[in-house]
Amino acid sequence: MNLKWYVKQFNGLTTTQLHDIYQLRAKTFIKEQDRSYQDPDNTDLDARHVFAYDQGQLVAYDEFTNMLESFRSAG
Repeated sequence: MNLKWYVKQFNGLTTTQLHDIYQLRAKTFIKEQDRSYQDPDNTDLDARHVFAYDQGQLVAYDEFTNMLESFRSAG
């Protein structure tokens, strides 16, 4: 396995990367974990997206948001 890692903000993602991310999220959360929720959501726009490809295939993904700001805005 030869992983190529990326860390990008939403506006730095290519359309192919965004497509791959949404496909992987749908497969993981909706199909495999049987969760039904709106995806994409508003956190995508402000999050840092961390992901890895192996031989052209997206194999890892996570997103990180500024939790401190989320707690502050919640009051």
